[in-house]
Amino acid sequence: MTSKYKSYRIYIYPLAAALVLTIAIPLFKPLVTDYYTENWKVILEDKIEDIETESIHDFRKSENKLISASNDIRNNIAELPNTGETDSELIELFNASEYDNYSIQLFDTSFTIIAWSNSFTNDQFFPVEREFYAGETFFLSNSLSDDLVIIDTVSNYFLVVREQFEKNYQLNAEYFIPVSFTNDLKREFGTELTINYSRKFVEINDGRKFTFPIYNNFNNSIAQVIADKPSLDSSLVEVKELLGALSSVFFIISLLLLGLAVYKFSRDSFSKITQYVIMILYLVILRAGLATSDI
Repeated sequence: MTSKYKSYRIYIYPLAAALVLTIAIPLFKPLVTDYYTENWKVILEDKIEDIETESIHDFRKSENKLISASNDIRNNIAELPNTGETDSELIELFNASEYDNYSIQLFDTSFTIIAWSNSFTNDQFFPVEREFYAGETFFLSNSLSDDLVIIDTVSNYFLVVREQFEKNYQLNAEYFIPVSFTNDLKREFGTELTINYSRKFVEINDGRKFTFPIYNNFNNSIAQVIADKPSLDSSLVEVKELLGALSSVFFIISLLLLGLAVYKFSRDSFSKITQYVIMILYLVILRAGLATSDI
């Protein structure tokens, strides 16, 4: 083999490998179908465990941020001077950009509101739960929203910080931003689910569903996720789509490597006009390949 043709190996070997993978990957579909069918019970348990683990992880990230914001605000309040300017400084603190996602309220010991942020709640009343402890998170629900709340003490005041988890309304306005922890989990796991933002655990007798509690920073149950169990059919569709996408990726890689090889070969062997004709034909083939791929 001459040195000129040896230089093509840099394209030919990867091209051959990509073509083999393009053809071989779809052949695994029957094997995957058999594996999922025979081991579905174990696979289902793993999927349910993943949904529960990741859902709680997502909640914990939001809860930790809320607790951190509450601690920061509490420390900043404690450092404020006891002067007539305190109210304006409180309002400035509560409306700082880093707290845009939170509603912040300060109440005195008689539960009269002292200061509040310009945020998503105009509730002037102390959000009293039947039982709560300073520094413990809990959910507070009404017709408009479901909020994660933390109440803490600073000096002779009660500090209330809350974050919306669900907006139970919609507005046809450009500035409206929907908020839904439920929809976030649906998109993440590709399954239907609902969240019961209550300490009361609801028993589920539907074998097509599973449920698990969400515990707060005091290890108390404050919500419950109720989700549809992943089905074998939907899981097989997902896996087959993934294999199809991988096959398409290697097919596109094959076309690109083929284009590089054709370009080098035509440049070394043909006239300019012939090179243009070959490259036009290649671009047509590439366009057709992209149009028929699954990516």
